[in-house]
Amino acid sequence: MKRLLAAISLLTIFPVPGTIRTSDIERCKSFFPVVGLALGGIAWLLAFLLDMVVPQAVSAVAMTIVMTMFSGAFHLDGLTDTADGFMSARSREKMLQIMSDSRIGVMGAFVMCSTLMLKAAILFSLPPAIFPAAIMTAVLSGRCSIVIYTCFSRYAKSDGLGKVMFIHRSPLLCVVTVIIISLNAFLWFGLGGLSTAAVVILFAILWSRYTKYKIGGATGDTIGACVELSELLVLFTVCLFACAS
Repeated sequence: MKRLLAAISLLTIFPVPGTIRTSDIERCKSFFPVVGLALGGIAWLLAFLLDMVVPQAVSAVAMTIVMTMFSGAFHLDGLTDTADGFMSARSREKMLQIMSDSRIGVMGAFVMCSTLMLKAAILFSLPPAIFPAAIMTAVLSGRCSIVIYTCFSRYAKSDGLGKVMFIHRSPLLCVVTVIIISLNAFLWFGLGGLSTAAVVILFAILWSRYTKYKIGGATGDTIGACVELSELLVLFTVCLFACAS
């Protein structure tokens, strides 16, 4: 139970009772798919209810905000910091320093706004029948991408909040996570929907290679970026799938 609460405290802004120990945080990744399913279920219900009472344009923007605020925009902050660092054309040490700066640069602001606008635009473009399912799939896949990404990565710094994500890595958990996102995609979209799972898996692995090339590994910021970009890629894949159907 403590590990589940630790996963909730890491991935969401929802308050949890009691004190979370470091040892629980280090081993809580096994519950990331569970938290992803719970958040996805909440998002599905909100999207379903919203789409019944307001135009889809409003629902699309509202659900983009909801998806971001599940973590208190923590993952979006990671994406912003990663963009500032990676697009600075500086040395590894300077990039890490830029990513640790709490201030937002031009590239970070650009990527943040682009990501939010693209998510809202894609959600607005989806057929109403698959609108809630697409959101649930994106939310679940984003949290599951952390498990895959950290399994193929190493921590790039000597300290930091993200270090606990790399202390205990389990290939078995990675396999289970892949099965979960694949089953979810199949149940909602059939065989064609498995493309969303494939996109997440491939992106998480490639993102691990890219971050290793750029800064020598992963950080808490690149984990947040992985979540946000995975969600965006899933929504984009669902949109392509819907257009082709």
